[in-house]
Amino acid sequence: MDSVQVVGGAFVYSTPSDTTILYSIGNAALGVPPLSFVPELGTLTYTIDDHSHIGGGTLTDRVTHLTEEMKKLSDMGAHEFNKIFNNRHIAFGAKKDSVQALKSRIAQKKKEAAQDYLTANPENAVGVAAFGYLYFPTEEEYGTAYNQASQAIQKDPLLASRYARLKTTLSTQTGERYTDFIIAGEEGERKLSDYLAPNQYLLVDFWASWCAPCRRAIPHLAELHERYKDQGLRILSIATMDKLPNYLKAKKQLKISWETILDTQDKGIKVYSIESIPTLLLISPEGKLLYRDHKPEEISKLLGEIFPD
Repeated sequence: MDSVQVVGGAFVYSTPSDTTILYSIGNAALGVPPLSFVPELGTLTYTIDDHSHIGGGTLTDRVTHLTEEMKKLSDMGAHEFNKIFNNRHIAFGAKKDSVQALKSRIAQKKKEAAQDYLTANPENAVGVAAFGYLYFPTEEEYGTAYNQASQAIQKDPLLASRYARLKTTLSTQTGERYTDFIIAGEEGERKLSDYLAPNQYLLVDFWASWCAPCRRAIPHLAELHERYKDQGLRILSIATMDKLPNYLKAKKQLKISWETILDTQDKGIKVYSIESIPTLLLISPEGKLLYRDHKPEEISKLLGEIFPD
C-alpha cells in the first residue's frame, strides 16, 4: 500500500514497470472506488470525476475493458432479477427457479468472457484479473486451476492467499490428522495437544460471547458433556475473536462447566481456516479428525455410535 499527495488537483506517481502485477488506485475519503491498472512502460492518466477512469496503457486498457464487461453482465443480471421479482404473475416457486437459472446464465457468461481474456493473456496482469473473475464450483477445482496457472497468477497476493487458505482447509478436513497449535490463553500458553489423552475423544468448540448461534449451541454441548464425560469424551470450548471481560461474563452466564480457554491471538481459527462459528472438531484418541462442522444432530449421532449405551 502506498499514497501520493495531490497538489493543484494533480499528482505524479512513479513505479518500476512490471506487466505481471495488478495494482489498484482509489480514494476512499472521496468515495472513489478503486480502479485496477498495470505498471507498464509509459504514462497512465487517472481522472477523478463522475466517471473515474484510468488509461493510457495497452494492458491497463484491457483490464478496464474486462472490468466493464463484468459490470455489464452483473447489471444485466440485476435488471433481469428485478423483472422476475416484481412480476406478480409468477408464483414464488417459479420465481426461485427462474432466479437460479438466471444466476447460472450470468455466471456462465462471466466465465466465458474471463476465460477469453485469460487465454489471450496467460502471462500478464490481464490474465491475473481474468483468473480472479473465474468461478469454481469447488475449492478443489480452484486449487487445480491455480496449480496449472502461470507464475503471474500464482504470485498475485489475493489469489495466492486464497490458495493458502485452501491448502490449510484441505489439510484439516475430516480424515486428516489434527494440527496442533499454541493457545495464548488468559492464564498462559497451552497447546491443543495438552488436552488430548489416551483413550479419550476431544470435542473442540470454537465460539465467542457475541455469537448468538454459539450461545444457543451451549445447552446441546452441556447435554453431551453430562452424557459422555464419564465414557471418554472431553470437551474444550475455545473462545475466539473475543475480549476477556465478555468471555468471562458469557462463561458465567451460560454456566459452562467443562474446560474453556480464550484464544487471545485467534490462532485456532487460522490454523484450521475456520470462516464461521460455531464450529466443532472431534479428535480421536489417535489424533484423527473425525468431524468438522456444526450440526447438532450429526455430532450427537456420531457420539452415539462411538459411545453406545
